[in-house]
Amino acid sequence: VEHSQGEFDMILQSGALFSAALGNNRTSIPYYLYLDHTYAISKRYPLVKGLADPRCSTRRWELLEAETYRKADVIFTMSRCVKNSLINDYGIKEDKIQVVGAGPNFDKMPAYKEDKIYDGETILFIGKRFLSKGGDVIIKAFNRVRAEIPDARLVIAGDDQKELCIHQEGVEVKGIIDFHRTGELYAEASVFAL
Repeated sequence: VEHSQGEFDMILQSGALFSAALGNNRTSIPYYLYLDHTYAISKRYPLVKGLADPRCSTRRWELLEAETYRKADVIFTMSRCVKNSLINDYGIKEDKIQVVGAGPNFDKMPAYKEDKIYDGETILFIGKRFLSKGGDVIIKAFNRVRAEIPDARLVIAGDDQKELCIHQEGVEVKGIIDFHRTGELYAEASVFAL
């Protein structure tokens, strides 16, 4: 990469598993990060049965992650939570961080139906890691919903963990689904939970 300087307008890196900045010295090529998470956030999660303890990282990892953030010219974040972690946990200056959110990853947007009648009963979760993305919280919330709306449904799609076995009335685990089927699932749902 160092021999290619001048051929790039910028470097845009998703995540912070390494630093894509050119070498140890800053260059004139702008270096941007896009983050949906930080290690410091994962250290605050409650432990989930069946998942590895996310707080086992070495101090070296924490230093490398912080260095990656410092090297960036601008850091785009998916949420305010990540922005706050960068400021409070890593000492990154607020003016270096822009919250931009995350867009949908559809080939095309599902058809919008202005006259759609929401059943008020179907909750949808789509994600590869239900448990580590707060699945226990969703299940607890769903139990409270079911107490008020006995016909409520929770549809869980996209999780590829074989141990995800939830045998609870009203919960439907679809596992891995075809990407094009997601539009149908969104159209059927009244609420999306993540």
